[in-house]
Amino acid sequence: DDGSQDKTKNILRKFAKKDARIRYVHDQLGCLGTTGNFGVLMRAALAEGADAIFFCDQDDIWLPFKIVTQLQSLHEMERQYEPGTPLLCYSDLEVVDQNLHPIHPSFMRYEKLEHEAHNPLEVLSTQNFVTGCAVLINRTLLEFATPIPDQILLHDWWLAVCAAACGRIGYIDEPLVRYRQHSRNQIGVVRLDRLINLSAARKRLSNMRDCMLATIGQAQALHQRMRG
Repeated sequence: DDGSQDKTKNILRKFAKKDARIRYVHDQLGCLGTTGNFGVLMRAALAEGADAIFFCDQDDIWLPFKIVTQLQSLHEMERQYEPGTPLLCYSDLEVVDQNLHPIHPSFMRYEKLEHEAHNPLEVLSTQNFVTGCAVLINRTLLEFATPIPDQILLHDWWLAVCAAACGRIGYIDEPLVRYRQHSRNQIGVVRLDRLINLSAARKRLSNMRDCMLATIGQAQALHQRMRG
């Protein structure tokens, strides 16, 4: 909970009392934004001794077989690569509206994104193709990527470049998440038809400029982290 003003805290406390596997995390840091909040949770997971870490957005729906499918994929990667290799596994997503009505069966194809298996860092240096709510990482990657540097724009992009630079990225070419689109998405799907409105287009272009500057800062942060 990042300082919500509704009944979130009480709901979380009730869940935590009912199930010992649930930890209620609260602090006085205020609303840190998406990346800041996940950064706090990554530090909490690290302190808890977590071996595998999923990232979940509150407005998306995990399909029932998501966890087991990704864990199997991660275990296969662990057998394939040397012990201690930072690993990230992610999947495709089904795009749905706020009422869960289908928009497109594949987020990757809807956004014209492709998984880059041979040289992912080259692509990830300027474009992120990994979506956070579809991500699973191992502890080695968690240790390397934590804490998230201040200049990082998106936590999932940071995890992806860290895995690409120092480890491996695996992709499951099937949707394991129903990716809900609504007016309050922090990131969400961006389509060309959203740029028809001129004010929206100007804002989008400004975001693109900020994104370009952020990629430079992210590259510098990765270089510093790799040096030690």
